[in-house]
Amino acid sequence: AVVSTQSTGTGTPAEAIRKSLREFLEKLSERMMKLLLEEDKELQKELKQRESMFVLLEAMVQNSAYISYDMLENNFPFTMVRNSYRALYETKKKKKTVEHEM
Repeated sequence: AVVSTQSTGTGTPAEAIRKSLREFLEKLSERMMKLLLEEDKELQKELKQRESMFVLLEAMVQNSAYISYDMLENNFPFTMVRNSYRALYETKKKKKTVEHEM
């Protein structure tokens, strides 16, 4: 979706951007939650790196002047993001252990 920075008479350009990002966040969060609930084994294998997607979503919110953590929390439980950081840390730790043993 392209966000117009011209005022449509319904608000400022910043409000239009905020609204578009909120809608994007809602749709993205909805899709990510559906993917988590997917039972297809092949799809689950492909989603093995989903933790990175959750961290990327959090980074997008963290670096945005237009969306906030409460918007994220309304659409996507922050515990999922926190658990993703933990999973990524554990994966990195395991890699370092394996490399050190070689």
